[in-house]
This record gives sequence, structure tokens and C-alpha cells, in this order.
Amino acid sequence: MKKALLKSIPYFIAIAISLSLLYAACLLGDVLLAGWLVNISAAFIFIPGAFLGFETIQKVTKRRLTKEIYDYAKGQIDGDIFSILSHLSKFLDLEEDSFKSFADFLPTPPKDIEKRLKEYHPLGFRIFKKWSDSEKYFHDILKNPMALKVFTDEQIIVLIQILQALQYFDSAIKEDAWHELEVDPQFKVVAGEEISERNRILLPERYILLRLTGKGDEGQYVVTDFGDFEKWNKEKLIRRFSLKEEAAPSVLAAIEDLRVLIKRWLNLTGNKLIINHSGMTRTRKSSDGD
Repeated sequence: MKKALLKSIPYFIAIAISLSLLYAACLLGDVLLAGWLVNISAAFIFIPGAFLGFETIQKVTKRRLTKEIYDYAKGQIDGDIFSILSHLSKFLDLEEDSFKSFADFLPTPPKDIEKRLKEYHPLGFRIFKKWSDSEKYFHDILKNPMALKVFTDEQIIVLIQILQALQYFDSAIKEDAWHELEVDPQFKVVAGEEISERNRILLPERYILLRLTGKGDEGQYVVTDFGDFEKWNKEKLIRRFSLKEEAAPSVLAAIEDLRVLIKRWLNLTGNKLIINHSGMTRTRKSSDGD
């Protein structure tokens, strides 16, 4: 308020001078001199008015630019957060539909997640997926000065914490945290290079998870997931695993950290995800605003 009053002082002075000159012109008997004073009086109104108009347009343009940069940066982050949520929901076998899993995962109490970890035996495909792309997205945003200018300090801190939590989760679910179980015959894995020769160069570590639908000769394989992996034996990716008891606290803590921090990010950015696919923005409101 004080800053606004200080900025308005020059405008008040200009108006006061203009009115004074106009009053003086009315008192003068010399028409030529009175006209000259009226012109000067008008200038004291027009020049500050023109400057104020220019300043207003500049502020509006800057606000629009800031909003565009904010929406773009948030869309990049939210798209990656959506991928994290989708993977975590598949990791816990909550729901196949991505937007449904988003709504189901965030409000899930830690006790339910702990129970799920003990009961559910995830595929190696869900466990050993590399998170390097997600980490790179966060690193790129945090190194972008234009993006950082549009986020508050608290939002930036949460982004750094999500990146750290993602790295912790990746280390918590390494191979030595699991018991190997049987191969699941419903699934098979195909290397990306088997589908397209270009993937041999562009995506050398890309694998696609296929699930069998139907029975007998009528059965068909449909794509259910994809990801990048170290050079694992394909069989290991379609093998079921059970979590070792001693590893459960670390895995649960890593999942809970991500869940809490993602909720915090949503709370700080309007409780919605902005997901941009090929220039089309899709927004998903969070049903959990706490």
C-alpha cells in the first residue's frame, strides 16, 4: 500500500500543476497567454496519462507472459508427476486406468499401502524400471532460470524434495530388497528394437510389457506398459517378486514421502495437474485438497 502511494505521488503533482495552470489561464485577460497555459496544463495531464497507459499495458503483457511460462513449466512437471503416480499405482496394483489411479493413490492411508506391499507381488517390470528420465525432467526445470522466476520459493523447495524422494525410492526398491517368485505366464516382454530398428539407436534400453487377453487361440497380447531398463534377462521382468520383510520400512517410507510431497505440490499449485500432450492441455483436479 505504501509503495503504491509513493508511486502515485508524481501523478498527483502533475494533476495539481495542471489544475493550477488552468486556473491561472482563467484569471488572465490575455487570450494568447491563457491559451498557452491551457496547452501546458493539458500536457501535464496527457504525458503522465500516456505513461500510465504504457505502464499498464506493459504489466498486463508481463502477467500474460509469466502465466504462459508458469503453465508451460507446470505442465512439464505435472506430466512427469502424472507418470510417477501412474507407475506407483501399477507398482501397488491399484488400478489400470491412469486417471482413476491418480485419484486412488493420493488419499491412500500408509497402513493400506503397507498392507498392499505385503500382499501384492509386483512384476520385475514394475520394480526395475529406470527413473533417469523423470529425474532429468526435474533437473532441467530446476536449472531453467525462466521457470524458476515464476515459481515461489516454497514450490521450488517441494520440487527439490520430490527429486530427492524419487532418488530415494529408486534406491529402496533395488533387487536385493526382493525374493524372486515364479514367472507370470500372462505377460511377455518385447525389446523396443524388435518393433522398430530406430529404437536400437534412440531407445536402446526400452522394453514393452504385453499382457495376454482371452484364452487359447483367441488370446491376444496387448501393450500394458513400457519403460527403460538395464540389460536385464527378459524373464526377470515378467517374474513376480515379494518384498523382504527387512526392506519393507524403507520402501514404505519412500512411497509415503513421494505421496506427501506430490500432494504438497498440488496444494501449492491449485490442486490440479496440467498435462500437455502434443499441444493439448488436459487438466485433472485433485479430489484431495488437504
